[in-house]
Amino acid sequence: MKAITNLLIMVFMLSFYGVAMSHEETKLSQEEGSSPEYISMTKTHWNDDPETDFSDWLETERKYFEKLP
Repeated sequence: MKAITNLLIMVFMLSFYGVAMSHEETKLSQEEGSSPEYISMTKTHWNDDPETDFSDWLETERKYFEKLP
């Protein structure tokens, strides 16, 4: 019974530690005036045809990425 009690106390303390860490990170970012960063992801197109040359595929991808803003 004592082992279960100690385990529950440890889990309880670790949960507060996690909340405190996340609160500190948000407080620091608000003080610095930083804004969230966004990453734009694109999808590459795969060609399953083994007869296709790699340079053709690369040229198609280059055209696709040039059209992106």
